[in-house]
Formats: sequence, C-alpha cells, structure tokens
Amino acid sequence: MRRAVSRDTIEATIIYMKGHLQEKITRDQLAALAGLTPEHYSRVFKKYTGRSPFEYMMGLRVERALELLQISPIKVKEVARRVGVDDPYYFSRMFKRMTGAAPSDRKGKKALGQSPLTELG
Repeated sequence: MRRAVSRDTIEATIIYMKGHLQEKITRDQLAALAGLTPEHYSRVFKKYTGRSPFEYMMGLRVERALELLQISPIKVKEVARRVGVDDPYYFSRMFKRMTGAAPSDRKGKKALGQSPLTELG
C-alpha cells in the first residue's frame, strides 16, 4: 500500500529545484528527497503541478533565464549555462518552445507579466 503524499512533500522538492537550477538534477534525486520511487514521484508531482518534474524544472529555468536576459548584458550562451543548460542551441529551442520567442528577442526587454510556467496548481 502506498502512503499518501502531501503537497508539502512536493513543495519541498520544488524548493530544492529552485535552489539548484545550475545543477543537473535527476528524477531519481527528487524522488529520493521525497522518499518515493521515481515512478510514483512523477505521478504525484504531475497530479499536484500538472507537469512532469522535467517540464517543471525547464519552466523554472526559463523563468530565471528571462530574468537574466532582462537585467544582464551577458550572452545567451552564458544565460543557458547559468540556468543549468550546457547546450546553448538546445536552450534556445526549449526557450522558444516555452515562451514563443527566441532568447535573443527577450534580451533587455521588460517582463510580460506573471509567468504561469511554474505555478503549483
């Protein structure tokens, strides 16, 4: 019998994600943090957030990248590295898929409002 997983358990893993954006974080690591098997963790995480842990982490990375692009003169390649993505081309594709614009298009521009990418739902 599986134990009930509280929203606080999932929130704890989200806090961990937010604090470790630059690092490679695996589902296994997050599941261990939550005290769950990786498969069960993914199901419960998706139930609470509407996204897989990977999708959620990418959303966090894109939000942070948006902030960096708006406030910093650093290159897109460096922004990608600072949010934990080693391949700047992959980062650009993922960024565009999630925001509708290329990272270079967002450089120096103000935020478009509160992002729905990572709200816990």
